[in-house]
Amino acid sequence: MKKVLVTGSNGFIGSHMVEALLRNGFAVRCLIRRSSDRTWLSGLDVEFHEGDLRDPASLETAVTGVDWIFHLAGCTKASSREAFMAANAEGTANLLRAAARSGNRVRRFIYVSSIAAAGPDPGDRPLTEEDPPRPVTWYGESKLEGERITQSFRDRIPVTVIRPPVVFGPRDTDVLRFFKSVRLGFIPALGGKDSWAGFVYVEDLAAGLIAAADSEAAAGRTYFLATEGAFSWTEFGRCIGRSLGRRAFRVPVPKPFLVGLLLFHEAAGRLRGRMGILNLGKYPEYRNRFWRCDASAARREFGFQPSVPLKEAVDRTVRWYREAGWM
Repeated sequence: MKKVLVTGSNGFIGSHMVEALLRNGFAVRCLIRRSSDRTWLSGLDVEFHEGDLRDPASLETAVTGVDWIFHLAGCTKASSREAFMAANAEGTANLLRAAARSGNRVRRFIYVSSIAAAGPDPGDRPLTEEDPPRPVTWYGESKLEGERITQSFRDRIPVTVIRPPVVFGPRDTDVLRFFKSVRLGFIPALGGKDSWAGFVYVEDLAAGLIAAADSEAAAGRTYFLATEGAFSWTEFGRCIGRSLGRRAFRVPVPKPFLVGLLLFHEAAGRLRGRMGILNLGKYPEYRNRFWRCDASAARREFGFQPSVPLKEAVDRTVRWYREAGWM
């Protein structure tokens, strides 16, 4: 039985990753902070290891005896570039150093990055892995630095970098805001115009991460994992509306109003000591309208094939939100 270590295991993507690994017969060790909420891991047959990516000493035993490491932990909301770098770059380096020093041979290190590390697409076509990265936010810069650090270890540990686009599904709290807007009858067009993105359902992403870890061809490579095709946020919103049984209309949010909205949410986040997903640092992402990616390399090289059509994925997500009382 292969033993795997999952960082960020108590989060949205991480908890689905743990469940997918267990379904596939893996022994799972979860790296988790003492103060972390373990709600989504409750009742699962996993081993917990308390540690922190900022504390190298706590990682030594976490990586001992594992075959694969799925590094999903990271910072998506922070008030400074330094905070993003400390979590997404230095934290990754600490984990890789521990893995490289361990007595056992780690067979694959999977670093879950983001399309933010690549930046927006040029507008006339989706991004491919061959496009030079040009991140537009501190978050994107920190994830790209995490990618570079990961690839710098590839002579000592087989590594694979995965860049998901917009990830949605049960337990997610970020795209939930968009679902709630549609429930109220409007599809926000940030910046006043429609925009396009790649999407991936969380269960398809988890399956793709396992397939990448098990593929020799994926060693040393970087991939996008996304549902086939790209969709505008208006199309995605209308799909949500059909699932909710609500008619929703596209509502332009002009740039001056958007900036004011982001400033308000950032100020509120600073007051409560916890930055939210809406903040001024995200403005460059909203200003760029095209965030599409081509996942054909992953399909060709290790057989990545999303199994949940977009409509069914949205239906499952809406059903879970309703049952959980989140809508």
